[in-house]
Amino acid sequence: SEWWALKELYAKGLLFKDFRISPYCPRCGTTLSAHEVAQGYREIEDFSIYVKFKVEGKDEYFLVWTTTPWTLPANEYLAVNPDFNYILVNYKGEKLWIVEERAKTVLKRYEVLDSRPGKSFVGTRYEQLVPFLKTRAGMYVVDGNFVTKEDGSGIVHIAPAFGSDDYSVMKKEKGELYVTVNESGKISLDSPWKGLDVQVASDQIIEYLRKGGKLLKTEKATHSYPFCWRCDTRLIYYPVESWYIGVSKAKDQIVKYNQNVHWNPEYIRDGRFGNFLNEGKDWALSRNRFWGTPLPIWTCEDGHVFIPGSKKELTDRAFFIPENFELHRPMVDQIKVKCNECGKEMKREPYPIDTWFDSGSAFFAQFHYPFENIELFSENSPVDFISEAMDQTRGWFYSMHVISSLLFQRNAYDNVVVMEFVMNSKGEKMSKSRGDTVDPLQLIEKIGTDSLRLFFFQGPPWKPKRFTEEGAVEFSRKLLGTIYNSYLLFSTNARLDHWEPKEETIISNLDRWIYDRNNECVSSVIKHMDEYNPHLALDDIRELVLDLSQWYLRLS
Repeated sequence: SEWWALKELYAKGLLFKDFRISPYCPRCGTTLSAHEVAQGYREIEDFSIYVKFKVEGKDEYFLVWTTTPWTLPANEYLAVNPDFNYILVNYKGEKLWIVEERAKTVLKRYEVLDSRPGKSFVGTRYEQLVPFLKTRAGMYVVDGNFVTKEDGSGIVHIAPAFGSDDYSVMKKEKGELYVTVNESGKISLDSPWKGLDVQVASDQIIEYLRKGGKLLKTEKATHSYPFCWRCDTRLIYYPVESWYIGVSKAKDQIVKYNQNVHWNPEYIRDGRFGNFLNEGKDWALSRNRFWGTPLPIWTCEDGHVFIPGSKKELTDRAFFIPENFELHRPMVDQIKVKCNECGKEMKREPYPIDTWFDSGSAFFAQFHYPFENIELFSENSPVDFISEAMDQTRGWFYSMHVISSLLFQRNAYDNVVVMEFVMNSKGEKMSKSRGDTVDPLQLIEKIGTDSLRLFFFQGPPWKPKRFTEEGAVEFSRKLLGTIYNSYLLFSTNARLDHWEPKEETIISNLDRWIYDRNNECVSSVIKHMDEYNPHLALDDIRELVLDLSQWYLRLS
């Protein structure tokens, strides 16, 4: 089913190969998609540094700020905003160029010597800061509208291998790509830092610059940085050839179909989820891994492409199939196919696909669509209701919605309940290292499934919930204990009075009232559950239990 889906996307022009600077995990050795990256951001404290690039032939320096010192050996250009005004200042006996608005914040006290617009610097050459890259390509100033004056110095260091804006600058300037880091995240450039992890190398590069008089100052900066959601390793941006799903080409329809979904809470639709859809970032589909659903793309050396949409399509075209093969590596890579256009042998692109494509395809692949159960799929599509945690706005919710929008031109699901996390007694995320996680199976053995389920219905599912075992036990005692005790009182008295129910019973006004309250509660609970508000349904049940125990029984 997934191979069929990928063939359909290719036919629509939505599956393509490209070379880009992508988020990359050096520990896993693979790229990540934009929605995977979005799951792993956290606030961290890093050293940021201001360094001095010497203007060629002058006793002047461009002041540059960076939070990634390990990229400095790969520098090829400096970028200024052509519309900004830059000033030359005398700072402690040195002449530094900096954007005018940042000078007071960065330097505090200085003397202004000159002032020039950013566009006047374009083409100005400068000396290599870290002279281990043996090239004279680049090393001049370029214009960059992406340069801001919100932080830093208004002058940006460009290392094309490690940033998408940087790479775009290199392509515009017809420069060369110098990759100074290997796929394991270690410095590969012949330098004092060769073989070091990039984070370790950063510290040593800072010290190298300090000793060489090229470091102006260091600061500690708190910023949001992406980590791998699988292994918790810092991501880097790295040049990789990958297969992409062209989300950007169909962004408008993806955004449109989201309007058909009933989100709980409602603000997620146009907020956290809708905003992410509006970014329209292409989906990096292929992975530099071994295990997973294999990418069903065979290519020849002339660039022709064959994408089988089923196992039968592949075996019909293959001229060699290993015995007892199945569609995973390594056997799938041994299948040989001849190109229909040039007659040359085709080889499979050696990648598995993103596992989020697997989970996002579940709504149709569970039926083995389109090979069977077509009517069953149609009857159950869109899915009536799904529920997961808030982080799945960047995971399962996203992948299902995008795949359905591109393949079926509709939303994948009609209703979503977005749940927040269960926190510890202090309102903090539970942690195994702190020992405050809870084994739900042990808790169910102690207080029962109904008690635990109802405990979590106390507030909206989309609000974080503090949890303590004592609180769950106390809640069970108050609600289910009251129901049990009410029944116990009734059954005890019924036995003592030898009472048995009769088909025709004269009931009192009090009996009629509790019947009406019960029916009213049932209707209200059904309404709230249909509207995906279980917390309001629980409120109705609690009120009925109070009326039963504190009024009806006492007055009876």
